[in-house]
Amino acid sequence: MRATLLLLVCTVLVADGLHSPVRFREHVIEPSIRGGYSVITADINHDGKPDVIGLTQQRPELAWYENPGWERHVFVTDMPAPVNMAAADIDGDGIPEVALETGFSMVAAKSEGLVWLLHHDGDPKGLWKATKIDAVTTSHHIAWADIDGDGKKDLINAPLIGANALAPKYEDKVSLFYYRPGEWNRLLIDDQLYGILHRVRPVKWNDGPREQLLTTGFDGIVLHSATGRGDKLQWKHEKLSPGHEEPAPKARATSPWDRRTADASLLPLSHGMAMKWSSIRAMVPKPGAEK
Repeated sequence: MRATLLLLVCTVLVADGLHSPVRFREHVIEPSIRGGYSVITADINHDGKPDVIGLTQQRPELAWYENPGWERHVFVTDMPAPVNMAAADIDGDGIPEVALETGFSMVAAKSEGLVWLLHHDGDPKGLWKATKIDAVTTSHHIAWADIDGDGKKDLINAPLIGANALAPKYEDKVSLFYYRPGEWNRLLIDDQLYGILHRVRPVKWNDGPREQLLTTGFDGIVLHSATGRGDKLQWKHEKLSPGHEEPAPKARATSPWDRRTADASLLPLSHGMAMKWSSIRAMVPKPGAEK
């Protein structure tokens, strides 16, 4: 039996309980992606259709799959140990830039934690230009978010553990960072998180144009909210739910059975995408299924 990493919801229940569940059928996008780890969707070629980007840490490259035929196109090669990516149209040309983190290892001393920005070179189906933004030990999760409400996305970097953290207790503080496009200087969001920082997700938690950030880790679920702009931007951190109450090493960063630290609680619900450890699949409603 192959383990399955479910990234997005594949069955939807109508809230009033009067309708049957939506039933999805499976379409194989990539039948051979051994060790498949991360998958996102984005309109890469500006045709109005969501394409799929998927990676495995076992291949030193990043590729995307063109909707609807799922033809494979390679963004970049020679990128060992890729771990996560995020896409957003930063320059307004209709084609997203892709942020990519590579050189990842669970052992901090072996993790370069490289942060890259990928930009197309005229033809999104060809190889893309890769610009290194930063190197932070165990850079692991990445996202784009409008943290100051100016309509522009900043890049968020969530390393997994601190530089001095060792298994199994990971006793070290781990920091959360962001970068302003064009400047790409490393700026601090929070340096008081502890142990493992497993995920960061942009959310619209409060009213207004700004996005906030949710993180999950040993600390539990933490809401990070920014006020001010530019050099006067400041961060507020609010613990919404505590992490695992047992001491390390039994404490866990995330658990699908524990809502207080569940990574799944932060997943976006869109596009019906799922990844198995050796394949990428799309789940779409069957004809006639109620939505």
